Amino acid sequence: VTPPDDCVKTRHAIRVFSAETTTGLLKACRVHKVTLTPLLEALVARALFTALPAGGSATQLNGSCPINLRPFMPEQKNAMGVFVASDEHNFKRESSDVWKEANRVGNSLTRTLDGMKRGKHFNTGMLRYVGSMHANLQGKLGKPRDGSFEVSNTGAIDGSGDPKGHWRISQLLF
Repeated sequence: VTPPDDCVKTRHAIRVFSAETTTGLLKACRVHKVTLTPLLEALVARALFTALPAGGSATQLNGSCPINLRPFMPEQKNAMGVFVASDEHNFKRESSDVWKEANRVGNSLTRTLDGMKRGKHFNTGMLRYVGSMHANLQGKLGKPRDGSFEVSNTGAIDGSGDPKGHWRISQLLF
């Protein structure tokens, strides 16, 4: 099946921030009582609204933030698998205060994580109910997407390595 010519194409971009820029962003986040992931989500939404025509139909965007489920599944520590859920956030064009939006997203992530800690159901593990992945994906061609964009979330990472110095994280992609 060939997608229609006017079908929206997925694009991705990898941006590398220097240690200096990252330190500055983290300091600004602390001042505004927000973490980096919600700020990045709010900035991506604002950048997309700036790039999209103001008179068009893009009055809101839906962002998605994946959440690592391994901290909630200690018995799966060494298991191979995709243990990921997500939290969705809606952005409106008229909401132009990036820090206010970042705070709202951060509060939503906190509520979702708190619910997960209490065993609240979350959106994962449903692929087993998809009869045919091929048919499922083909059925999405030409239709509106669920999400406008996604900002990955690593959570807090200690990249200093193991005590014996065998490894360390020098760069993180998220």
